[in-house]
Amino acid sequence: MKAQKCPVCDGKGKLPAEFYPDTAESTLKWVECRSCNGSGIVLVQEQVEGLLEFIEEKLIEQKPEEAKEKEIEKIEEEITTEEKAEETKEEAKEHEE
Repeated sequence: MKAQKCPVCDGKGKLPAEFYPDTAESTLKWVECRSCNGSGIVLVQEQVEGLLEFIEEKLIEQKPEEAKEKEIEKIEEEITTEEKAEETKEEAKEHEE
């Protein structure tokens, strides 16, 4: 783990009260950042495993049609690559005979 400046409050430790919907009606102008508990610092893993998968999942949730189309294109490319590899193997066998 390593410490880094909180990306939510930009290291300030506080945010305008309107930032959080449940405090928008408050008489307070500033509230403690909930991400860093007002410290301005968050601890993060140095290496985030599965980050790409997480981002892809979020894209699918946010823009399902677009993300699904990209996923279909990716699968089609993989199939095409596999088919070409198979054809190359078959051609190599024919030339050996």
